[in-house]
Amino acid sequence: MQAYSYLPLLEEMGYVPTMKFAYGFEIMEYCQNMAEKFGFYDHCLFHATVQRTEWDEQSGRWTVYTDRGDAMRAGFAVLANGILTTPKLAHIEGMESFVGDAFRTLCWNYDVDLEGKKVGIIGTGAAAVQVIAEIAKVVKELYVFQRTPSSIDVRDQGETTQEEIDAWAHEPGWAKARR
Repeated sequence: MQAYSYLPLLEEMGYVPTMKFAYGFEIMEYCQNMAEKFGFYDHCLFHATVQRTEWDEQSGRWTVYTDRGDAMRAGFAVLANGILTTPKLAHIEGMESFVGDAFRTLCWNYDVDLEGKKVGIIGTGAAAVQVIAEIAKVVKELYVFQRTPSSIDVRDQGETTQEEIDAWAHEPGWAKARR
């Protein structure tokens, strides 16, 4: 999916991504600008982990407790934590007796030198695809274990042209129409 479709509030921000598939730095900067413009920093709690929630039937409110000592009351609690909030290694029979290094790409162990080693990568998701290409340059042997093949298509990355920017500027609702 192109950045024109998945980045929120493009028209409200008066912004057009520089590339069809925006890079991480651009996305991060865009999100920070959006948070600044709409006052998210004043109304959001960042770098906190929800430890528990309690429902109070009488008041019809949730109390949300965080690891920072917060106890916030809310009429609604929306769980949108995704699948990567608690990293864990794959459960593989015999893993408990494995004596080598094991870690997820999400929690990369930079203290482990992979040069000249025999390495196995489990999975072929977005992170693995990026890691495989780089570590293949230094490891002695590389094994990639794939459970479910990913969909592959032509990416067709390219810069957003001035013609596209000019056309969309005269097309109210262009971002919504793309979605």
